[in-house]
Amino acid sequence: MSLLESTTSTNAKRKSPNTEVFSEAKRSCSMFSMKQEFNNLLSKKKEFLSRQRTSSLLINPLRTDENPLIPEFSNFYRRLSNAPMASEEHAAQLALIEQVIQESIIIEWPKSVEGISSANEVVEIDMAPLIHRARSVVKCRTSHPTMKIKVCAISQDIEGPLLPQPKTVEAFFRASLVKLSHDGTEPRQVAGRMILTQREGTPATKNSDQNGATVSNGKLIASQAASDTHTYVLLDRMGERGAKTTPLKFDNHVLCATFPEMGVALNSMVDRRQLATRYAVQVEVALNIDNKLIVNHAVLSHPFLIAITNDQTEPLLFSIFWSRMLTTDHTETSEMFRESSTIPWAVLQQAIRQYVKAQIVQARSLHYHEICHVQCMILLPRVLRCKTNEELESLELELYGDLKCIDGKERHVQLRDRLLAELVLPSTPIERREFMMGNIVPASTCTRRQCQWGVVKSQSLNHHTGYAIFAKFHVILRSTVPSAPTVDAQDDVMVQNGCGTRVQLSSNPQL
Repeated sequence: MSLLESTTSTNAKRKSPNTEVFSEAKRSCSMFSMKQEFNNLLSKKKEFLSRQRTSSLLINPLRTDENPLIPEFSNFYRRLSNAPMASEEHAAQLALIEQVIQESIIIEWPKSVEGISSANEVVEIDMAPLIHRARSVVKCRTSHPTMKIKVCAISQDIEGPLLPQPKTVEAFFRASLVKLSHDGTEPRQVAGRMILTQREGTPATKNSDQNGATVSNGKLIASQAASDTHTYVLLDRMGERGAKTTPLKFDNHVLCATFPEMGVALNSMVDRRQLATRYAVQVEVALNIDNKLIVNHAVLSHPFLIAITNDQTEPLLFSIFWSRMLTTDHTETSEMFRESSTIPWAVLQQAIRQYVKAQIVQARSLHYHEICHVQCMILLPRVLRCKTNEELESLELELYGDLKCIDGKERHVQLRDRLLAELVLPSTPIERREFMMGNIVPASTCTRRQCQWGVVKSQSLNHHTGYAIFAKFHVILRSTVPSAPTVDAQDDVMVQNGCGTRVQLSSNPQL
């Protein structure tokens, strides 16, 4: 007998599932095969979380309506709940059901973005914020991120050949702001208060009534229950008896709690000045399944930084930008600070292309020649370190896989010009020191005479690449936002870098 069949008397009104689908659940329904399938699901979730990290930079953007985990977890949960098991395996089956529900819980940060799809339509992208702005008041003029907690395993009962699932009686969600330790150990320290901000001109009760989100002791709470539920077990267990309870809510057909226009406020004045401190939203989730199983779980959002003032935004982005392109959150405290850590140019190129748009969605993506310009800023020091034609030839083959710069007298200049006009191989590794820490030579400074054998004035080598590139981004940003003054990409631009030094950047250098 399956776990679900043992409770059919309480769910007699449910529609009978399609016979063919039911028979499919009975095939290969041993606990061994189910656990193998669950392990495969965990691997897919790991890939999803990695993609979710880079999606915040609009690298391979993840659309919320194309979340691959939703059908995978939903179908597996229904099949597992209906799988006929021997009586001695019921305990293991129940434990696996609990694990499936726990691992299916994800945090999503939806944001509407235009201009990245082939049809240029507005699409909703999962963009976990890199930076939150600290607040001290509820009312605001600017928008704040919306956070959704989804239980991918629990889906809406809709018409079609779906297996039944155990009834979800109650769902409880509680979010708090925590400070992450450098070694990733627990317990995590509560760092401040969560706020549901109120946009000017919007009624104070609109979002609360629509989403059921409330604030309690600096934490965000959402309590949901089935329409025929009258006794709230979870509210008693979580110590929130007075919390408002709404009907179960679904988004993209899965159980979901929404916290709109979410803001944060820091407690510690010391933390306000620590630009490297990583924070996260910790969400406690409790689910009452058919009054027979209480599932408790806690999930963490991707790490982010908190800006107190507007002038902190650029150095904060400089701090977190590289780490967000790495594979996992675990590397943020180790790999992030290793100057030799590398990222393929294919990934970094996408991040550069979308950097401005990822900060201001109304802006455009960078054009091809603008990306080539930044590429030249990063790789020109490699060219200048070459002392012989053989070294230049080896470098060109490494970057492009072929040779086009064949004039020995001006090979440095030719390779520089190629960097300004043609993207290098996608597999080219870029070290952190090259992109974030190394010195740069402005393209317009590198004349024929100076480039010929790498002879460059020492004062040209005093600007950090990362700061200069981020300054270049902010100049481009001013030219890409509607109604802002335009900057001709073909003109030389004087920008202020993070070290207080003026750097000349040119996409059309005069030789």
